[in-house]
Amino acid sequence: MNDFIGLTQNDFRPKDFQTSAVATNSESQNSNSVLPIISTIDILSNRVQGSMQHPSREMSRKFSNDIQRQNVNVRHELNDDIDQYLRDLERKSENDVSGCLSRHKITPVLRARMIDWMIEVLTNFRCDDQTFFLAVSLQDRFFKFCQKEMEISDLHVVGVTTMFIASKFEDIYPLKMKTVFEKIAHKKLEIEKIKSLELEIMKSINYKIHAPTVLDFLKVYMVNALGIEILNRTETKKKEELALMANNNYVPAKPNELDNSENVEPTDKPCTDTRSNAEKEAHLQKYLIEKMSIYLAKMSMHEINLSVRNPSLLAVGAIYVALKICEQLKKKELINA
Repeated sequence: MNDFIGLTQNDFRPKDFQTSAVATNSESQNSNSVLPIISTIDILSNRVQGSMQHPSREMSRKFSNDIQRQNVNVRHELNDDIDQYLRDLERKSENDVSGCLSRHKITPVLRARMIDWMIEVLTNFRCDDQTFFLAVSLQDRFFKFCQKEMEISDLHVVGVTTMFIASKFEDIYPLKMKTVFEKIAHKKLEIEKIKSLELEIMKSINYKIHAPTVLDFLKVYMVNALGIEILNRTETKKKEELALMANNNYVPAKPNELDNSENVEPTDKPCTDTRSNAEKEAHLQKYLIEKMSIYLAKMSMHEINLSVRNPSLLAVGAIYVALKICEQLKKKELINA
């Protein structure tokens, strides 16, 4: 204990966390510190680079929350790296699903029916859009790398199982086995069969569940090119409400009308929209482009010759077609030649 007599609290801190007052000490000046000492004056005078240059500093605290500002900062610092990582990942052979049905008796038409059913199921159970795209990716990769020949009768259980895996990977409140067995499979598939196929799928894809999807690139391209941020279901519901409020005859639904599963107290408080007509029109336009792009991306998954293309290319195509459709609806040019 005598060895610690005379030491102050700063003596136990790492050198890069010590205050500038310690740096004035003669012993600190003689020490070989790797990192420079940063004082409070330096921070307040904006001499420190890095976090002080975050673009969220220009955002209004009144019209944005902490999560939105953090997302802006993360994109500012890591957006290029994320885009490059996804592009490198989509070119790997383990994510190439071309010819995934060539060894099986399952036809492209039957696969398209399964894709359509996946959309219906995952929408009804309020799963995230990424859950659908990941489920399709898991199904195609399993068909590509599985060892045995798949029969037509195997398509149902494969689709159910890939949706189950994707939901557990993506959704905050994933599908439960009881829900899958009773409400999705209608008790026609045994639980043990779903579990065994789940393990077989994981082995076939070498336990690499995630692969770049069209939605991954849509999120990057839309926020960079159009300033449209694809958010979670809750935030998307708010954007939908604001877009619908642009119509004068729209009356916002009460919380208990939106989702009967949530224990939310109904309210009769009227919702007022203080936005200008130009702001309403801009919000409605962005929401329309977002929903149209996601819809077109989902539709591209039906066609086997499209779904095997690089997700980055499909994302660009979906955005371009969505803009052309919105041009026709709004009677104005959105794409610069």
